[in-house]
Amino acid sequence: MKKIILMAVLVICAVVSLISGLSAVNKAVVVAVCAFGCFYVAKLDTPKQDQK
Repeated sequence: MKKIILMAVLVICAVVSLISGLSAVNKAVVVAVCAFGCFYVAKLDTPKQDQK
């Protein structure tokens, strides 16, 4: 459940950064951070699920 909420927050951050008037470089950085965050969160939970 925490994973879903965290990923939703990261996606919202990415969308807000794209909508707002940030420069292209800033948008790229924010989207990259959010994408990495989603990937990291998914990686964290995957081993626990596989062990069951």
